[in-house]
Amino acid sequence: MRTALTSLALAAALAAPAAHRAAEPPRDKADCAIQVGAGDLAAQGKDLVVEGGRKLHQAVALSGDVVLKAGADVEEAAALGGSVVVEAGARAGKVLAVGGDVRVEAGGRVSGEATAFGGKLRIAPGGEVGGAQNALDLSLNGVELGKRVKAEIRARGLCRVERKD
Repeated sequence: MRTALTSLALAAALAAPAAHRAAEPPRDKADCAIQVGAGDLAAQGKDLVVEGGRKLHQAVALSGDVVLKAGADVEEAAALGGSVVVEAGARAGKVLAVGGDVRVEAGGRVSGEATAFGGKLRIAPGGEVGGAQNALDLSLNGVELGKRVKAEIRARGLCRVERKD
């Protein structure tokens, strides 16, 4: 139950400012920063593909998808304004997609929690999620929340990637 409440709180926190800013002109600077370590992978405005044989703590994409290929091993994979795809033979600890789906293909494995906010969980037969499975996909007045969040992130550049050393 706590996980569902956390997802709902996140939905309210992200949806309210985005709806309020809908009439404002784009800003010159990002409203948030995502910090990644020196050994982590991050991409902004494009997909992040983690090839087989890579072992990472974090893989983060802003305005793009995170795709884990066979043999990739990532502790935390997150896409803000995109989806996370765990292909056959790939492993992730936790996955999060905001404004997109989490897709676990047959033979793909998520050992912990899988969360899709503004999207769907798509777990193929033979795909595995060992922890909690959370999805929140709302429509308000005919507008899908996930599409609105994704559009806001992409159009306004609401977040940026910062490397911490």
